[in-house]
Amino acid sequence: MLIIQKYILKEFFKYLGLVQGVIIVLFVTIDYLTRIGYFMKLEIPLLYGLGYILLKIPHIFAMLMPACAALATIVIFCLMVKNNEILALKSSGVRIMSLLKPVMLLGAGLTLFYFLLSESVVPAAQTKANNVRREIKNQSVTTTRDNNIWIKKDNLIVHINYYNHIEKMLSGITLYYFDQQFRLIRRIDAQKAHFKKGRWQLHEVLELTSGKTGSFFTSTSMKERVIHLDLQPEDLKSVIKKPEEMNIREMVRYIRKIETEGYDPILYRVDLHGKLAFPFACFLMCITGFGIVLSGQQKQGLPMNIAIGICISFVYWFFHSFCISLGYGEMLPPVIAAWMANFILSCACGIILLNTE
Repeated sequence: MLIIQKYILKEFFKYLGLVQGVIIVLFVTIDYLTRIGYFMKLEIPLLYGLGYILLKIPHIFAMLMPACAALATIVIFCLMVKNNEILALKSSGVRIMSLLKPVMLLGAGLTLFYFLLSESVVPAAQTKANNVRREIKNQSVTTTRDNNIWIKKDNLIVHINYYNHIEKMLSGITLYYFDQQFRLIRRIDAQKAHFKKGRWQLHEVLELTSGKTGSFFTSTSMKERVIHLDLQPEDLKSVIKKPEEMNIREMVRYIRKIETEGYDPILYRVDLHGKLAFPFACFLMCITGFGIVLSGQQKQGLPMNIAIGICISFVYWFFHSFCISLGYGEMLPPVIAAWMANFILSCACGIILLNTE
């Protein structure tokens, strides 16, 4: 039996590498060709642009790992069925469910590998990719490890403590205005700011204005104020530090920080549980691929089983994203929003395995 397990392990990694390799090559080629005109328009060296695309590979590799694991498992056992290897094992008295052991081992190994990848390589590569993107767009934006945002535009510096990209709301915003000699002439502090009809509406505003001599400041407070600021929500969404740019320790520290400052970290709390839940899809997808091929009478051929595997992977990804969105909207608790898709897929795996043998 050990020989069979080694055979399954070897074939799995061969087909997993093949599937991942084909998808990564297609992604790099298509993404680069669609952006090459943009790079040429901005007079960016094409090799520099290619480097930006390559920096996105670790994140794509990790996100596609569950689906590729399911496809690799399907290909292995479909070929074993086609070559009558499954029939030979049954004739030798080997129970089909005994082949599930190496599949579960592979799933557990991929889950662990996903954790390690998302905690080390992916955050570093995504951070570097976003820095390159800001350089390409020539944006003067800085984000700290705690996700504070600093933006410099002409004689204005903007500091933002927290940005909720779902509600398009800023929290803890400060605007510093300078003259040509870079002397502070005005400062505006606001607790919150909403983007409405192309303008930012500030709430709970305190404005400090420099006097004519510059030796004193006059303060003015108001409930609301509308300002014209050359800053779109899309610009902020592109510069905030995303979950894939942070490891679990950084996310936990950031959630505690914004809770201490009185902000609601619901978005990052949901993303934190999502980072913990999604890797287990590798384990579940391996079992799902095994069950798809060996359940029932195995009448479907390789193309049909691959199509079923792709559909299940897409449905899982769609449902997981949908639940995460419900978590963002506080319609589901963060834990349930992150783990609901895994729970449903686990139930589906159990039903499929009942028909296996």
